[in-house]
Amino acid sequence: MADSSSDIVPSTKKRTLVVWDYFDVRSDNEEEIVCRKCHRAIVANNSNTSNLITHLRVNHPALYDECRQAMEQKSKDNESQKPKSRSSAPVSPSQPTMLATLARSQPYERKGKRWAKLANAVTYCLAKDSLPIQTVERPGFTALLKAFDSRYQIPSHKYFSQTALPSLYSTTKEKVAGELKQVKFFSATTDMWSSIGLKPYMSYTLHYIDSHWTLRTRCLQTHFFPESHTGENIAEAMKSALETWDLKADNQVCLTTDNGSNIVKAANDLEWLRLSCFGHNLHLAVTKALNGDQRCVRVLGICRKIISAFSQSWKRKQELTKAQLNLGFDQKFLVADCPTR
Repeated sequence: MADSSSDIVPSTKKRTLVVWDYFDVRSDNEEEIVCRKCHRAIVANNSNTSNLITHLRVNHPALYDECRQAMEQKSKDNESQKPKSRSSAPVSPSQPTMLATLARSQPYERKGKRWAKLANAVTYCLAKDSLPIQTVERPGFTALLKAFDSRYQIPSHKYFSQTALPSLYSTTKEKVAGELKQVKFFSATTDMWSSIGLKPYMSYTLHYIDSHWTLRTRCLQTHFFPESHTGENIAEAMKSALETWDLKADNQVCLTTDNGSNIVKAANDLEWLRLSCFGHNLHLAVTKALNGDQRCVRVLGICRKIISAFSQSWKRKQELTKAQLNLGFDQKFLVADCPTR
């Protein structure tokens, strides 16, 4: 606390801001300010008022509001005292030239920087979200792009299927290949699966720890597999997956798969160490345990009938929602057990 004695005097410097009405200065130190309300010392280098305003706002809210209103009023008074311009007509901003207006309405030059940046963004969107390539020609998508930038004219789906997406694939593959060159040992997982259109595929995914001790995962391929799913064909496909990426099978520590006889035979033929998937084994164990107890079979059968009754009737589902709300329960949905999970 500063002494409220004669060493506190009005400032000899010219300070015109309203905030100075709430403070005095020491006679021996022009940089040390004293609050008139609480007599607390505040440092204000070079007459900076930031600390003074902060002091009022934190410690004296009423004075702060008073000071702020006075400052706003003084600002308005200063504006009103400024000499008016000779012409009372409003000054219109400079009009753009005809050439500038036409330039802003013209579409971007194909292969220009802006056009290429937008095309790359659309390509990334298609790949990242697994969207159909025909999305680029659908009215909703084209309207969206036009709203964001009307000068961008999106090319046809052939450009993305034959040029943009293959280029993105090559760039990404080159990047992943560069990462894998630094990897000495790795493990892998693989499985056969079918798409919605019942087309067969085989995925092969690598798992490794990088130089920063971070677990990384890279899907090397999702390969169309129309051949018969024999152990021999699967073995050849897995071997080819590693060779395509210039990876040595000797550096593969382990291969994790399900218990399918064909995939087991393929790993054995290649003499690869195979680890059975824990999740798959757990599912088999639970399924066999439940199926082996008739009490569980009966309970599950009743539950499936209940779920079916609600899932096939919109009216029942609506009544269930209302009942949960009336009873104050969280809204839940009936979920059927999946035989493959």
